[in-house]
Amino acid sequence: MAIFDDGTGTKLYATGPFGAIGGVNVRGLGRFNGSSWSAVGLGLNSFNDFLRVNPSALVVFDDDADGPVSPALYISGFFDNADGKHSENFARFGINLSYTSCPACAADYNQDGGVTGDDIAALFVAFEQGGC
Repeated sequence: MAIFDDGTGTKLYATGPFGAIGGVNVRGLGRFNGSSWSAVGLGLNSFNDFLRVNPSALVVFDDDADGPVSPALYISGFFDNADGKHSENFARFGINLSYTSCPACAADYNQDGGVTGDDIAALFVAFEQGGC
């Protein structure tokens, strides 16, 4: 779970291998506004129906610290899609809660046009070499 301001106020976000929470279909990612749960976009899913979606981590992170980009909600775990867009086990939801995948995004650390686990690896390598 994580607390995140999606641009409309602070809410509690939860992720996990569930299809519903509080009686609402959420597909692995839901938000609570203090009185009710709602889905976040199209949620998370997998191309392989035989494999269960299993997001395992949720964190709020500000890519550029005090810069102009607002903090974002990051999710990792086992899934192939985030909000209906291809995403290999790693997703970033920005302030408007749309999944972001673009070279200009700070989350696309290796600048290959997608936000995936490879960006985490590239970030760790740069960190070890003192580049960030």
